[in-house]
Amino acid sequence: MHIKLNKGLQNNIIYSLLFIFLITAASNCGNPQKEVSEVRSSMLIRVDSLWGYLNQVRGRFIFKLDEFEKRKSLMEKEIIRGNFIDGSQLNEEQKMAFIEYERIHRLYKGLGPKYKNSVLEGENSYYSIKGLENQVKKGIYDKDVPKFLSEYTVIKNDLLKCRQTTFEVTDRLKGMETLFMRVDKEVLAILDELVPEKE
Repeated sequence: MHIKLNKGLQNNIIYSLLFIFLITAASNCGNPQKEVSEVRSSMLIRVDSLWGYLNQVRGRFIFKLDEFEKRKSLMEKEIIRGNFIDGSQLNEEQKMAFIEYERIHRLYKGLGPKYKNSVLEGENSYYSIKGLENQVKKGIYDKDVPKFLSEYTVIKNDLLKCRQTTFEVTDRLKGMETLFMRVDKEVLAILDELVPEKE
């Protein structure tokens, strides 16, 4: 029976086996102290790659943690105010502004929590990587490379999932930012004119 593996998994297996082979080969000859140093250096190179992935994720966090929750709440209040406007009072352009406004509101309801979750997952990854790095420096994995690889792989897989979600969510949010700024201003102007808030 043949089991077909995807290319990414094959590469991970190949690199992991090569990594173990090199470390094992180094442990069978030469200066023991130098061998330990080389083992740790190889591990720290992998840890550095995790920091690289995390920096890519963090670079996408250009909004505050609860930015979209706040916007969503404010928009809900304005949508309720808008319900008091008779449609005959609006021209086609103004009606379109309200349609866009409600569409953005729905987008924030779906993507806002995902953005917040991505930020929190990114922070969790930071502490996971920091913990792994400290353990490597302390020599915890000097004689247990497979355990290091196991911990490294778990963190890497979680981080790559977080990166994918973060990129997808922030791309959509950034793409809506200019539209939100314009429509929000238009809708508030219409509401202040037709349904002024009581002081």
